[in-house]
Amino acid sequence: MLSLTTLAACTSGDDPAGPEPSATYSFAETVAADEICDGSIAGEAARDLEGLAGGTEFSEAEGFPPADLGAYAAEMTESGAFSGVFCSIYTPTYWSDSFIDIRFYWFGREAADIQPQVGSVLYGSGESAFVEDDAAYIKFACSVRDTGEETDLYATLTMPSTETATDPDAMMAVLNSVSSALAGELGCPDAGLTATPPERLPDA
Repeated sequence: MLSLTTLAACTSGDDPAGPEPSATYSFAETVAADEICDGSIAGEAARDLEGLAGGTEFSEAEGFPPADLGAYAAEMTESGAFSGVFCSIYTPTYWSDSFIDIRFYWFGREAADIQPQVGSVLYGSGESAFVEDDAAYIKFACSVRDTGEETDLYATLTMPSTETATDPDAMMAVLNSVSSALAGELGCPDAGLTATPPERLPDA
């Protein structure tokens, strides 16, 4: 069984060009919640992002290219095992270190899996979805390479800078929205992700 922290150490692909999470950058021009991360946080999820941040102004790291779904998807399809930050979100309050980091990992079905821990909040989206502490996680099927191998995408949302209590439902809504946008970009119609914020499931 792997934890979210352990998973990062198990990847063998290179990160795409862009900032590493939790580094210090200048705060760039702000945009609305439904514009950040290449517009991948939409509808109710955008309102949930505003609720998590306690505000309506967001930015990515100044001096780096903004998140780009098309470029990120292309990077994934050209790689072997892959891990990379898609988008780091900053706010006027969390401007020195990122407020939210969204990262995806891509492995074959035979790779070690991640399972929710005792106390995790479970959700109905993809093959597995849960929130624990300051991290949200979704696993969903996405096989787009011509290798014939079935693969899974692992999506994570972490909040490295926040000192306040997190809202699991809002965290999951944001991650599910970004995951749905990337699944569409990759051409994965059977990802099983919900069109609206996922509902909680009974405890395991």
